Amino acid sequence: CRPAATWRGYLLGGMAWFAIPFSMATTLGLAARALDLPITGGEAGAGLVPPAVALHLMGKGGAFLVVLQLFLAVTSTANSEQLAVSSLFSYDIYKLYVNKNATGRQIIAVSRVGVVVWAILSGVFGVILFELEISLGWVYVAMGNFIGSAVTPICFSLLWKDCTALGAISGAVGGLMAAIIGWCAMANEMYGCVNVDTLGSNYPVLVGNLNALVFSTIIAVVVSYAQGGQNFDWVVLDRETGKYLIEDDPHAHHKHDGSPDSQETMNAVFQKIVVCAMALTFILILLWPIYTLPA
Repeated sequence: CRPAATWRGYLLGGMAWFAIPFSMATTLGLAARALDLPITGGEAGAGLVPPAVALHLMGKGGAFLVVLQLFLAVTSTANSEQLAVSSLFSYDIYKLYVNKNATGRQIIAVSRVGVVVWAILSGVFGVILFELEISLGWVYVAMGNFIGSAVTPICFSLLWKDCTALGAISGAVGGLMAAIIGWCAMANEMYGCVNVDTLGSNYPVLVGNLNALVFSTIIAVVVSYAQGGQNFDWVVLDRETGKYLIEDDPHAHHKHDGSPDSQETMNAVFQKIVVCAMALTFILILLWPIYTLPA
């Protein structure tokens, strides 16, 4: 992977992803309402709105296209997850704690084992959720309660020199606890009970997500400052990262010759990346949804 292509790929990928909620999901969802299709809440939560609309408008050909699209989406997503998990296992666990002098061949072998193991675990977990009658929509909206508390600590770890290890860890764990407590408490307050249906409603999920983001940030900042800050030297990160390379990759280190992959070029495009990211955030997360309010 060339460094010069990485930042462009992330920006293009971010823009392309928003075609899913803003184009496909919104269009087909509104079409289902306009056509008054007999879709129940459970069916909608199971993701059956797109095939229902496609079948109604285009017949069997539309249903086939939705199935094909779903197959491609599931396989690509599963592929990315398996590679990500296997990489974490092989580099962050196996090489760091099991075999510090692992060769490239050993890392590849462990990664392949990780792919197989995670594929099996993913399948088992999917069957469990299906048997518990927990829909894909429920998993999607509840996901922020489980992983939202890690967002700010991870950002602090990469961008804030005074964030301490204890601050990041306590922020993630404390934010998760706050999210679960707020999530369940709001469901019980509004509906008098805590179950799958009440936990999947909008306001309990909203409270849980907000608690995850807010409390994780507060805890990470307070704990880091209470420890006096780390005052981390980013040069150490650049130097230590090279120790985890298995073999000398020509693209693993920035060049200093003024080429598109050089350190100087990467520093020059940093401001462009920040501006593009802020513009996309404002347009896609704030401006676009605001324009939908009158409708």
